[in-house]
Amino acid sequence: MELPGWLSRQERGPAISSAAIHEIVVHLGLDEETSQAGKLLDHLLLVRELNEQINLVSRADVDTVLLQSLWESLAPARDLSWHSGGHILDLGTGGGFPGIPLAILLPGTQFTLMDSRRAKTLALRNVVDELKLKNVEVVHDRAETYSQHVGHTFDTVVVRAVGMLKEVAPWAASLLRDKGTLLAWKGPEGTRELKELSPGEWSLINTLPVLPHRTVLVLRYTPSA
Repeated sequence: MELPGWLSRQERGPAISSAAIHEIVVHLGLDEETSQAGKLLDHLLLVRELNEQINLVSRADVDTVLLQSLWESLAPARDLSWHSGGHILDLGTGGGFPGIPLAILLPGTQFTLMDSRRAKTLALRNVVDELKLKNVEVVHDRAETYSQHVGHTFDTVVVRAVGMLKEVAPWAASLLRDKGTLLAWKGPEGTRELKELSPGEWSLINTLPVLPHRTVLVLRYTPSA
């Protein structure tokens, strides 16, 4: 996968702009009209503005952080074999990554963005309202208890920068349907963490490249009999 120059060299990225979004979309091989590049830009600009009031993402070189977060969020869209439609949960969404970029790209899929920090969920509701995203719901809850409050299961759970797989997997299992998928953004530690999961419940079905030393692990969940 060819990366934008600043990403491949691990340098400071450009300022957030339509040109920067275009570069990301083109390098990922996504159709610019289908990906709604203008709305992706609006999302980053809104998060950057809100980040001055509440720490949604790191404030160190915020433009580079947001552009890399967008790249990582959209990277799985290069291969949508994991996507079965229906309903996707972004567990521990933080600043709305990867949930909001994927929701913009997949308007026919319902997304739930869940986070335990009330201030972040309030900010994200403002972002969702500003972007007029009809397919996104923001929920304030904890991963450990959300399954007790939601009345359905999800087709896919996505987790980025949330925790180790042995911690995340039980939360996802309580929320996924049978044969549902878990997408976990991981660095080199992912291989070791996979070995700590129950092979009877979790099977690795794909790895999607994100960065040279970072991938999305696609896991299928099969409940124990």
